[in-house]
Amino acid sequence: MSKYLVSKLEHKVEFILAGSVVRVAFAEIQDLRDLSIKEYDDISTGHISEEELYLFIIRYAEDISKKFMIKFKDRIFQIKKITNPGQKNILLRIIAKDIEA
Repeated sequence: MSKYLVSKLEHKVEFILAGSVVRVAFAEIQDLRDLSIKEYDDISTGHISEEELYLFIIRYAEDISKKFMIKFKDRIFQIKKITNPGQKNILLRIIAKDIEA
């Protein structure tokens, strides 16, 4: 993994299941409203969504699933989609909804 990529994983996030922290990771976080989201599966740019969706990019972790919530600072996010780009087991791209927005 390049130094450039690792340096972008600057935000500490916690993966929570049943109120307990299961895993801690460092992530790059992007607001999907600020991106050209045509490249992300299952998100249509043909309609306006009321949901606040965010992209979390973390190092690959085999045990991450949609049953977890993500905690970042004082905000909680519900995982909507997880992808493993190129099936290379290097990164995970996680699309999550801010459930407190």
